[in-house]
Amino acid sequence: MKVISLSRSVTDSNDRDAEELRQALKAKGVTLVNLMSSPGSGKTTLLSRIIKDIGHRVNIGVMEADIASDVDAKAIEKLGAKSIQAHTGGMCHMDAGMTRAAFDAAGFDGGIVFLENVGNLICPAEFDTGAHVNVMVLSVSEGDDKPLKYPLMFQKSDALVISKTDAINYFDFDIGKAGERALKLNPGLRIFPVSAKTGEGMAALENWLLEKSRNGEESMTHEDYIKLAIDALDNSYSPYSNFRVGACLVTPEGEVFTGANFENASFGATICAERCAVSNAIAHGKRSFSKIYISCDSGYAWPCGICRQVLNEFRAGDMEVWVGSKDSPWQMKTLSELLPNGFGPGIGG
Repeated sequence: MKVISLSRSVTDSNDRDAEELRQALKAKGVTLVNLMSSPGSGKTTLLSRIIKDIGHRVNIGVMEADIASDVDAKAIEKLGAKSIQAHTGGMCHMDAGMTRAAFDAAGFDGGIVFLENVGNLICPAEFDTGAHVNVMVLSVSEGDDKPLKYPLMFQKSDALVISKTDAINYFDFDIGKAGERALKLNPGLRIFPVSAKTGEGMAALENWLLEKSRNGEESMTHEDYIKLAIDALDNSYSPYSNFRVGACLVTPEGEVFTGANFENASFGATICAERCAVSNAIAHGKRSFSKIYISCDSGYAWPCGICRQVLNEFRAGDMEVWVGSKDSPWQMKTLSELLPNGFGPGIGG
């Protein structure tokens, strides 16, 4: 593991330098992910979990940026990922020139390279590092009002990771409020509540990162979609029927959105997993879907009539509808088979 000392770039054209770096990394098959947060949000723990979960599927490198110390880089290196410790010389952020220097010194081999930026919610958002993807990490211990206090960070990010959700019962943190406030600032923001400790929510984040990767892991496999649908079962709220359903909705571009059924004492207010996933996707500006994977605990859960009609509204071509469970072979029918002579725009159909 290398340790290098950096100084702020003397050039006034950081934006130009950042774009040049972005293109150079793309040509090398590297996707650079700029990870930003307050100190103690769990960035290194999150990275450790990602390396353990998907390090066998894609090359992962980590640039640790700190004012001093090398403890984080050592922790990453023990997991088998290439890492470099960058000391910023007292600077509270990384810029494009500093990022290029750290990358060149590390000798990464393509894949996904994470820049764990210096911990604060102000300066890192102001400087383009040349990253292809900007991700903010917000822990439940920090409070759900951070979008109100640090709007630029949320505006500059492509995704918000709400970390340490396993401890949410010990803090006054409302995921719904945090998400609502963040989406007002950045309607296209992807939000991933996760626990790196238990693994809850990690599959969706990791598969999103793989989609962003430029090294041949852009598209998820059929098995990946099935796993996401099965993982979504854990989010089901079904105290009345005890029938859990999870769904994984896929756009033509390969983006995924998950959902789970949630019931209500007034049974008519119950929402199926399929419509939950569609609502999730619509809230992120998506309007066209090519596949959906629907899981239950055993057997099969074909979509109800209302869900078939909702899917028909946004289908791209003849949508594939896959159903199954951990113990049942997965089956597929097209939406046209499930809803013959359906009415509606049926985008692309």
